[in-house]
Amino acid sequence: MGAIYLVRDPRDVIISYAHHLGQSHNEVLRGMLDTGNGELGKMDGKEYRRSIMGRWSDNYNSWKSFKDREVLIVKYEDLVKNKEREFLRILNYLKKINGIYIDKEKLHQSIEETSFEKLSKKEREFGFDEASEHGVFFRKGIIGDWKNNLDKSIVKILEKEFQSEMKELNYI
Repeated sequence: MGAIYLVRDPRDVIISYAHHLGQSHNEVLRGMLDTGNGELGKMDGKEYRRSIMGRWSDNYNSWKSFKDREVLIVKYEDLVKNKEREFLRILNYLKKINGIYIDKEKLHQSIEETSFEKLSKKEREFGFDEASEHGVFFRKGIIGDWKNNLDKSIVKILEKEFQSEMKELNYI
């Protein structure tokens, strides 16, 4: 058994997550800096903490240092920039831990079927469970959206708080 962890530049996470949650960038920043940060759920009309995410860096480091099983870390940015290489990396990982067969034709078909454009279109046509009342789930999917939409003071805080991890991941 194993796990695949998808990590994304925290500056883009703020933009995306703020839209998803219907919150301000500052509200999302507070969550990303909070060790007790968690995902909320609703059951029988009551809110509850469904999962603990912690700080952005805590979350990343917990998966990176997980020792019970092998974890494959995939950067969102790499997946967008070089789909075939990253899909193949994921498939090779799955082959190693589960012995799956890699079919190149199915690989290319999977890449095509999971393109942002196709998923966005499917969401508009059929809905998507992860969408929120604040808008669609597949909103933009672009890298570096923070450069045009994130206040410099927030960028400065993120780069200071998560400097080590962001350098390690080549975000700064």
